[in-house]
Amino acid sequence: GYMSAAIGQVLPLAFDPARGANLWRLEASAAVDNVASRRVLERAGFQLEGIARASAIIGGKRVDHARYALLRPDWHAARTAGPG
Repeated sequence: GYMSAAIGQVLPLAFDPARGANLWRLEASAAVDNVASRRVLERAGFQLEGIARASAIIGGKRVDHARYALLRPDWHAARTAGPG
């Protein structure tokens, strides 16, 4: 709930030139086994670009991270698309 709400507030600030930064691309990552965080990113429109193997240490253990990106045109298209 909280992360979905937060990302819904951040994306317009990142991509809408009338409201914020007018960025072209946002990147995010989540530990591969963190299904909830990955689901939040995917629901927000982020696309999986790959897995960075052993890219972080969590709890003293090396873990893989899923790398995501969201492009401004994809975000705009998703906002203007009707219910599917």
